[in-house]
Amino acid sequence: MAEREARHRADGMSLHGIAIGALVVIVAIAFSMIVAFALIHDEARDLRAAAPRNAPAIAGAVTLQPSPDKDIAAYRAEKERLLNEYAWIDRDRGIVRIPIEQAMAMLARGEGPQR
Repeated sequence: MAEREARHRADGMSLHGIAIGALVVIVAIAFSMIVAFALIHDEARDLRAAAPRNAPAIAGAVTLQPSPDKDIAAYRAEKERLLNEYAWIDRDRGIVRIPIEQAMAMLARGEGPQR
């Protein structure tokens, strides 16, 4: 019988293969950074182009309130009133506003709006 030759890899590492692999990784990272840089700056350029150059002036005297507490309280009171009282929305069509608690209770009982 003929003896077969033993086939095996050499024990040494290929520095040439390692260098090519490292170069591929470096090129991929550099390419990714260039693409990201271009996309970011392109987006920033688009945003600058979309922004109005000369914004129109606001008509009239505009000033900030030093203490808007009264206006906020009045706004909240109005919204609370709308949620908690009865009122006609459209009398001809029979549409009314009812307190929110009552409306939720009616829906929970399955008494939806009648049309």
